[in-house]
Amino acid sequence: MEAVLSVAIVAIIFAIGFQAMSGASQSVRAAQSSAQLLRAFTTASAEAQLGRGGFPWGVHLEFDEGTRVLSNVTVFAGASYALRDVSYDSVTTFPSSVTVVSSAFVGPGIPTGNEHEVVFAPFSSDAALYGSVVVRTQERQGTFTVSPYGDITHE
Repeated sequence: MEAVLSVAIVAIIFAIGFQAMSGASQSVRAAQSSAQLLRAFTTASAEAQLGRGGFPWGVHLEFDEGTRVLSNVTVFAGASYALRDVSYDSVTTFPSSVTVVSSAFVGPGIPTGNEHEVVFAPFSSDAALYGSVVVRTQERQGTFTVSPYGDITHE
């Protein structure tokens, strides 16, 4: 009887520990995804401001319009993702648990109906289209905002 009780107590402690570790693991993955997305925006803005290659630099968010799953993010050199120089591409892949809740970019730039990218002007890093992207990982949500002047904030 004591052995059965001891095994039951150990099993309960193991189950509680497993749940705690699982939650901590999810928190780490959410923080990593946010950091990677923030790094993509700040890298593109910095590269543009430095005038690397004389190009505008941008960030393209590859997500499915139906499921909203964010598959990858590309930092690119060029006036748009379609017109980029692929030799400068830096692609970050995201886990399928990351979804784009909303993506809203507006401004005086040429609206293409494509709310998947932001492009920063060379030497100034001004963004022709600016706004915010809201991303959800598990139960955590983060908002990334791009100002008209190329400033990036994350909440």
